Amino acid sequence: MLYQMSVRRMIICRNFIRLSKCPFYNDFAKMLESCKPDVVHICTPPASHLALVKQSVDAGCHVYVEKPLAL
Repeated sequence: MLYQMSVRRMIICRNFIRLSKCPFYNDFAKMLESCKPDVVHICTPPASHLALVKQSVDAGCHVYVEKPLAL
């Protein structure tokens, strides 16, 4: 199942949610806790990668990082 996280353009996000009936979360930790995904795809600015990867791995998820990991 696809789960949606927050995006910069909420209008586009709301339209996607309405059309796809995809659950939306604006809190990453709550999303990890409530839907327990197998895989997380990190597509955020590099400075946020480390924190999101650590949270995902701690939650038992496989992680795919779109760009190089920033430390």
